[in-house]
Amino acid sequence: MAKGSATIAELKKLLAQKQKQLTKLAATRKKLDAQLAKVDSGIAELKGAPAPRGRKAAAPKRRRGRPKERARRMTLKDAIAQILGGTGKAVGAKEIAEALPSVGYVSKSKNLITMISGTLSGSPEFRRVARGKYRLQRRPGRPPAGKRAAAKAKAKPKAKPASQTRA
Repeated sequence: MAKGSATIAELKKLLAQKQKQLTKLAATRKKLDAQLAKVDSGIAELKGAPAPRGRKAAAPKRRRGRPKERARRMTLKDAIAQILGGTGKAVGAKEIAEALPSVGYVSKSKNLITMISGTLSGSPEFRRVARGKYRLQRRPGRPPAGKRAAAKAKAKPKAKPASQTRA
């Protein structure tokens, strides 16, 4: 019987044969399942554990969340901070997206620039300087402005006016 030249009667006959084979295989499987249940109960009895009550063994649970190897990779926030820390000037999301591979961050995202923009606007580590331009809130190794003023005040105490000194 060549492909495409089979008659309806031949196809029905072929379908009936397949159905018969399927029925035989299902019956064989049922017998084997019964034998396997007997073997399982015998093993459990020898181990001293209670015999299972017709329940199939549960599939092992899958770990949810990110894969472990991804947890060790650099985050987008860290990569952006590294890029902005190296430039020292205000940079836009597009320039950051172009510089990401140079710091070792790889992304398969189709909307990477949108992700960068969201990270920049939602994180207190980055400061908006102009429309679409951001820089680090403070440069690494340099204390924030409020702490700098406090450090200067501690370092150089102001001299008291002559009118307040005791004679």
